[in-house]
Amino acid sequence: MKRSIGAQPGNNNSGKGRVATQALNKAMALRSGAEPTPMTEGYSILVELWDKQIDMAREGNNGSMQMIVERLEGKAAQSIEIDANLTVKEIHDLTDSELNSIAQGGSD
Repeated sequence: MKRSIGAQPGNNNSGKGRVATQALNKAMALRSGAEPTPMTEGYSILVELWDKQIDMAREGNNGSMQMIVERLEGKAAQSIEIDANLTVKEIHDLTDSELNSIAQGGSD
């Protein structure tokens, strides 16, 4: 059986705090001549960091380009394929040898 594994249903961790994305958007807006708005010190530091990443990306730094794209578009989906045949036994159907193997950390 082959399955793709992702986040558990109901997991919304990716939606928490988009401060870095907001800072990147701000840095990009400032680059385009948009009017700056008041921001906290922590936020302004993030804007400066993203501004440096933009400079590096424009100079051809692939890592900076990838970081910016992944922040704006999200990382490309990755899947893990599992190919397994599982046999399920009730505990009372296991032999003493199988129970000993499990107790010692084995899988058989």
